[in-house]
Amino acid sequence: MNSLPLDTVLIVIDVQQAFDDPSWGQRNNLAAEANIAALLTGWRKAQRRLIHVQHRSPRPQSLFHPDRPCPGSPLSTRT
Repeated sequence: MNSLPLDTVLIVIDVQQAFDDPSWGQRNNLAAEANIAALLTGWRKAQRRLIHVQHRSPRPQSLFHPDRPCPGSPLSTRT
């Protein structure tokens, strides 16, 4: 991570458990969570700025109804 400017920000968008729901169909990126976790681990170890963007829905039946934000990181929501 030394080759990136110190003010580089990692933005993680829509990495949510709702996408594991069978209604989405079969996934083609089964290692996504492990890859993202590894990236986040390295990013946090380097003490870089991190922002999570979470899709939320006001509808109680929605897979994206507000849950809990990712602890320790700023959260931006979109509807």
